[in-house]
Amino acid sequence: MRAAVDEEDIAQVNVGQVVRMTLYAFPGRTFDGKVLRIYDEADSSRRTFEVEVGIDEPDPRLAPGMTGELAFVVAEKLDATIIPVQAAYDDALYVVRDGRVRRVPAKFGLRSVDRVEVLSELSTDELVVIGLLGEGGDGARVNTRFTDPRQANGLTGAPTGASATQPVTRAR
Repeated sequence: MRAAVDEEDIAQVNVGQVVRMTLYAFPGRTFDGKVLRIYDEADSSRRTFEVEVGIDEPDPRLAPGMTGELAFVVAEKLDATIIPVQAAYDDALYVVRDGRVRRVPAKFGLRSVDRVEVLSELSTDELVVIGLLGEGGDGARVNTRFTDPRQANGLTGAPTGASATQPVTRAR
């Protein structure tokens, strides 16, 4: 499989690096692979570099022209507390305690497109606010709606409907 990697990201890509792939033709399935080759010359019009990736266990139904998304693994931790990226602010996150939003200073580590590692202490049963609504800052009384962390990707802004609820998730 070939991928176009933006010039600002190419310095983080190395031959042999682990790649996780999702292909639109195989919803819900992830393929593992490795970087086989990084081409020397950038595409000057797109400012990208071609990268060749090999799939560890290819499915016989794979066909030329299939598309998907590739995640180049630059770091990995087996045991980490993670939250949806929408819940991470510059140096804090917001949790719900006794029906009120509370700002909690936080330090963050590894980050992906949809998740971020929390380095500061956070209980795994803590309700983390995914998106603040209006003036719903520190101390605001809220009603909550639990959202499974696996489904939290892409949640931003006010939820649909008339109720003023805060989408929340549990830290993992």
